[in-house]
Amino acid sequence: MATCVRQGRFEEATAKAKISSSRDLEFFRREAALLCLLQHPNMTALLAARLLPPEYLLVMELGAKELASMIHHEGWRSNPKQLIHLASQLAEVLAYLHAKGVLHRDINPSNILLDGAENLKLTDFSIAEYADELAEEQADRRHLLKGAQPTGGFHKRHLVGTLQYLAPEILLKQPAGYAADIYAWAVTVNELATGTFPFSDCTHDNPQAHTILDFGYGRSELAAAVAAEGLRPTLAPSAPPQLNDLITRCWALDPDQRPTASDLAPSFELKVTAAAEASAGLRGEDRMEDRHLLLTPLHIKGKLLPSTQILATFDGHRGAAAAEHCVQHLLQHLQACWDAPTAEAALQDTFLRLDKAFLESQQRSWDDQVQRKGQSAAGTRTWPGCTAIVALIHDGHLWVANAGDCRAVLVTRSIGDGDLKPLGLTARPEVSHHQLEEGDTCLLLGSDGLWDYLPSQAAADLIRDTVKHPAMCARRLITEALTRGSGDNVTAIVAFLQPVTTLERIYG
Repeated sequence: MATCVRQGRFEEATAKAKISSSRDLEFFRREAALLCLLQHPNMTALLAARLLPPEYLLVMELGAKELASMIHHEGWRSNPKQLIHLASQLAEVLAYLHAKGVLHRDINPSNILLDGAENLKLTDFSIAEYADELAEEQADRRHLLKGAQPTGGFHKRHLVGTLQYLAPEILLKQPAGYAADIYAWAVTVNELATGTFPFSDCTHDNPQAHTILDFGYGRSELAAAVAAEGLRPTLAPSAPPQLNDLITRCWALDPDQRPTASDLAPSFELKVTAAAEASAGLRGEDRMEDRHLLLTPLHIKGKLLPSTQILATFDGHRGAAAAEHCVQHLLQHLQACWDAPTAEAALQDTFLRLDKAFLESQQRSWDDQVQRKGQSAAGTRTWPGCTAIVALIHDGHLWVANAGDCRAVLVTRSIGDGDLKPLGLTARPEVSHHQLEEGDTCLLLGSDGLWDYLPSQAAADLIRDTVKHPAMCARRLITEALTRGSGDNVTAIVAFLQPVTTLERIYG
């Protein structure tokens, strides 16, 4: 609808509207009126406007580059940090618009600009509407028609946007709600993560087509596949798992199942950056018994807790079965214990539930084996177990539950090891609590394969002297332990509790 040109040395752009119909003029005036009322760091600001003929103009803050062009013509790709940064900014501006009662209705990379610092600016409000006005118009139309199907003119007003980013309910000819913008956010962020056009893998031989419509699916076929068959763009395997999970929930078929923008924006307030590295060491991959778990942020009972993280290491012995069980079922039991009076009680109950569930599953497995093969053929029963250390970070507090020697302590507590329970072995962990302060910068968890060969101070010194990227720090700790002679499985989890500077992370 408009073309932008740079005006001399000023950081602004003039959009000359192409007015060819009364509908174009209506859209132009509505956009100008909206932009006069809206102001957010992540949307282009209106500096001036001319609303009279012969030239209709919008003078706006200039964004350096269009995101769609950067991705598909320049081959630019975001790293994970940039991806989260841009997704967060887009979520924040959507939360602002929705709080003002405004629907953008055309979220896609062509309507997103980036400045030199990679700060996102949402633009093109030409088809934006107030949500209550759309809902009121729909109600009036339904009353006048008294059950008849809306006319083509009604659909022209409501079925607007870019096809690949339209939510299923819009394709089913229902008016847009806030959830439609959330759907478009998900498709846009996924496109940023994959670097490919939405649904381009659904075509026969057009890997980059503006357009899937020329090959493979036609317009009506695509609309039907998205709305009725649940077709969605392919997720990026390299994207953070938490982001892919969020994208999946944001493009759910049912609009009521999608997060709101106000729920979405806080999802990226992650102060903790963590990574884990593990090595089987000299024992060989076939005897790798360590397992680890990173849940950042945490979802409890369907609710996202942005300031809550779980970091855990499980050091298996006599097999990896107990450690594997803990990784798979820790969150399930923690959710069941979440409403305990204290975090300490919740963690202790979680460990006890894990222990009980694992021993019961082992007993069932053994009973089944005996029943199928007979007692003599079943052989000697194994009694796998694991030591465990779980760190819970929640609202500025840190709880560490330790059952075993993952911090080089005497083996007196363990999960599993059913044959030792009569001797007094318990799965109840020791839980320590610490209120996090500004000076608390890093948390390190490790199995005994690390701590048996690397003193705590030496580990801290290595992290201090390594680029502040959690994966690189964890990898260096593993390498150091192996170099010093560790023959055991080695696992290290490094979590930075405070943001670190760009300079410190430059190699990350």
